[in-house]
Amino acid sequence: MKAASPHLKSIIQFALDTGLRLQEILTLQTDDVDFRQEVIRIRPEVNKSGKHDFVPLLPRPKELISNLKAANGGRTSFVFNYLDPHTNKLRPIRSIQHAFQTACRKAGIVGLQFRDLRRTFSTRLHEQGLDPLIIQRLLRHSSPRISAEVYIQSSMRMMKEALKKISPREEKPPNLEQIWNTRRTKKNKQSLNPWFSMN
Repeated sequence: MKAASPHLKSIIQFALDTGLRLQEILTLQTDDVDFRQEVIRIRPEVNKSGKHDFVPLLPRPKELISNLKAANGGRTSFVFNYLDPHTNKLRPIRSIQHAFQTACRKAGIVGLQFRDLRRTFSTRLHEQGLDPLIIQRLLRHSSPRISAEVYIQSSMRMMKEALKKISPREEKPPNLEQIWNTRRTKKNKQSLNPWFSMN
């Protein structure tokens, strides 16, 4: 995020907060956002299912869109834009490939793809214990199997916590000196018992 340009940073944050695909983000228009109902409409032409769809609009992405809309000042219908230095006009962002690769290189990150942000979104939901069917609905997958196999990557922390629940508790090694003293005391008591009984 620190290495990303301002317009890329907004797109990355929006992807992490909504789980939308890159094409759905870049083609998002202000008319697709219902601030009153707090939902985002996904147009059929960019939705993989080819249907209209809706996703919830939470406070942080809602604030982000509001700020971008105010900055755009009605000059463009798209939410995510860049200022063309040649014409000094706002233009919708068509591709972030170069900006994303540059940010990754500056940050020293290797092998990261934009769709990994969508995986991060679903993994965070999974870590919070959200119902797999709800995750499937938020990702707009045709089956929960796709969500589970492709996008939900349980963290190492979760796997360790799960294993702790079934593994035996760690026992401390026996204190041999304490065992010896206990046995010796017990033996001494047994040897004294006849004398006490005689008294």
